[in-house]
Amino acid sequence: MKLKTHLLLLIGFLLLLSNVSHGQGLCYRGGGGFTLDKNEGCAPLTVTWESTVPNPVLVGYNISYDGRSLNPSTQNISSFRYVNPGEFTILQQGASSNGAFFHCEKVTVSESRGVNHLLTACGAGKVNLLLTQDVILNAYERVEINWGDGSAPEYWIKGDNLNREHTYTNTTTRPIIKVRGLYNESAVCKEGVTLELPVIFQQTELTGIQISTLDMSSGGSLSFTYKGIDAIRTQVQYSVDGGANFNNGESWSLGGINTFSIRSLSKDKPYTVRLLSMDNCGESLPSKEITTMAIKAESSGGTVKLSWNKYPVAADFRNYELYRNGNLIETFGDIDEVSFTDTDVDCGDFEVYSVKAILVGASSQSAEEAIRVNNSGSLGLEKASVSVSGNGVLIMAEASGKSYDLTIERAESKDGLFRRIMILNSQNEYLDNNNIQPSEKSYCYKLSYSSCGQQYPATPPLCTILLEKKHSTFTWSDHLPFLVPIESYTMLQTGSSGSAQEVAVDQNPYTPKLNSDSDPEYTFQIKAVSDDGKLESLSNAITFKRSADVFFPTAFSPNGDFKNDDIKPIATELASYNFTIYNRWGCVVFHTDNQALGWDGMVKNQLAELGWYLYKVSFVDDLNQKVEKRGTFMLLR
Repeated sequence: MKLKTHLLLLIGFLLLLSNVSHGQGLCYRGGGGFTLDKNEGCAPLTVTWESTVPNPVLVGYNISYDGRSLNPSTQNISSFRYVNPGEFTILQQGASSNGAFFHCEKVTVSESRGVNHLLTACGAGKVNLLLTQDVILNAYERVEINWGDGSAPEYWIKGDNLNREHTYTNTTTRPIIKVRGLYNESAVCKEGVTLELPVIFQQTELTGIQISTLDMSSGGSLSFTYKGIDAIRTQVQYSVDGGANFNNGESWSLGGINTFSIRSLSKDKPYTVRLLSMDNCGESLPSKEITTMAIKAESSGGTVKLSWNKYPVAADFRNYELYRNGNLIETFGDIDEVSFTDTDVDCGDFEVYSVKAILVGASSQSAEEAIRVNNSGSLGLEKASVSVSGNGVLIMAEASGKSYDLTIERAESKDGLFRRIMILNSQNEYLDNNNIQPSEKSYCYKLSYSSCGQQYPATPPLCTILLEKKHSTFTWSDHLPFLVPIESYTMLQTGSSGSAQEVAVDQNPYTPKLNSDSDPEYTFQIKAVSDDGKLESLSNAITFKRSADVFFPTAFSPNGDFKNDDIKPIATELASYNFTIYNRWGCVVFHTDNQALGWDGMVKNQLAELGWYLYKVSFVDDLNQKVEKRGTFMLLR
């Protein structure tokens, strides 16, 4: 009886919430109450509370209520840790024997993080501290700066210049600058975190900032590596005219080994690249200029002819290194040796070449140049098949030759427009699972084979087998899935108990023989076998349940919002159907034998009463079994 009372209270609470006027918050509703152990302090701030409502049925809290929402999420918690600063409203929401109740309390969390800044050091003991104008700085009344050399603290006050300069008379020590944000003495939160900023005095050596590696990618992205110095701005510059004019790229201020890129360049052009570094006192110096390498490849007669650009600065040159497929194959010590013919390759092989210039203190490597060795042709495709595999289509081919290209085209019918979807390099198997639904339609493919420069005509269309079911009868498409004729079709029938059966079918459509002793659920697939028995093609899989499924919702709300405005059984595989709804006194309020119709909550053009109703569904499934299902549901608004 107590559980039933609680349930009725909960339902009443939810109905009361649904009737709250839009545009008004929940704090004003009243009836609740809780106490806080604190309502203001520094972040992070943990606040604990305790409800003062006697005997609540349920109670929850929203720790950051916006003051407007009518259905905010709540949690059954009694404390929360506020990490960020701000003004927060804690909403209490619950229900008791007296009905729904609400209550709100305010919490103020003050900023406590260290202020953001930029510290730079120049020569002669001069430092520059630049405070960042952001929400953290704006939260404090002032900022205390202790320079760490015995001088009096300096204070920044709101509205002052953000830049602070200081000169140290002794540069042999390493002072620690301490920075902290402060509030007025009357505030609960007195101060923020104290930052400790070490100062290192050093004379910047700009000549040490040099490019060590330069690498061009096939996509035209030029990567370079250099060793930078903290707080020293270094900008990359590149030229397309041998260094007469330079374009400015990005700049960085990072110490240690760094790798960055210049994008959208041409891999086939030489570029001159340098770094321009500037210290904190405004002095700048360009680095040594490095030139990119570019390689070209041509194939004929079973060989590959290679050439590359001559490095322009003989004083920096040591040698060229030539790579094939990532392996060093030749070294050239003469700066004028800029060509090579590779005879150690086979027809149809796919080779990738690059050249690297080894320099004094650096290296410059070209992008990779890919080429297929050209020579005589091959025998072409001998066999091919397509088969449904899960949510994709498995395409397989039997091809002669070591190296070839296999182009795959797809259409939604054998007479449709074929579009290329993939080119395989020396591979004879591909799973197509991109934007297709092989369980809903048949797809057709054409395969084109080429090898060593010889192109063969595309195959006739090869189409997947589409298996479909209406009630207990199966039909399938008879498109050709092979380049060779079909010998037979077989139905694969797998039961939920693990039983498996292969049934030779000589007619389309096909109806399996099932009875009350059969498994409750089966998976069916059609398998086609080629004349020579070497190729198989599987259709999509269809799950068949011996008894029809009927699902009925537990509630609906016919309120005109186009969501759950009517109620009806959700069923499949029904040969006949009767649906009746009774009120709590057993009177029929709705009846139909049309599966498409549901009850809209109206009785004789009047709104039906809220509450519980009884339903009965009588039907005959596709195996001629009579089934009746009863249950209850609730009408809500």
